Amino acid sequence: MHKIIYLILLILALELPSTSTKKMNHSILKNSKGHWKNLTISLNENSGSLAPEFRYTLYTSIVANKEGFFIYRKESQADKEIINSKKRISEKNYLQIMNKLLNLNVYELPIELEPKEKLMGVSYNLFSLKIGSKRSQFYYLLEDLKNSQFKNKKKIIEIMKGIKP
Repeated sequence: MHKIIYLILLILALELPSTSTKKMNHSILKNSKGHWKNLTISLNENSGSLAPEFRYTLYTSIVANKEGFFIYRKESQADKEIINSKKRISEKNYLQIMNKLLNLNVYELPIELEPKEKLMGVSYNLFSLKIGSKRSQFYYLLEDLKNSQFKNKKKIIEIMKGIKP
């Protein structure tokens, strides 16, 4: 009888969707009193010094503070502003975004210093995170996105680029 129960439990455990194991402990996002911590996560990407018709910039961020949860996005192409928008989002939407990022261990990334080597005509792009007093950040070049060792950071960048007000 115990073997049958064990077998049933094993089958049920195997059939659980993988997202159930990916649920995050939101204590990372809350303080000891259960209040949301101040948070800013941002991505700042640009094409570098190209001819004006090929230039672009993208700044997107998620902010949590005492006023609520917000998404910001500022984007330009060929030196013309395409979007400059701020939107309040619900707690549910905030947690959906944060679950995606936290599942990629964004909270555990170290603080990388800006590379000292400056390349003519090339800009370093920046991802940064601040949750309460915890910080992390990394710099990247657009060509880094093609590198297989950059896979996790590329997913983080894709999530940030996909956030639109």
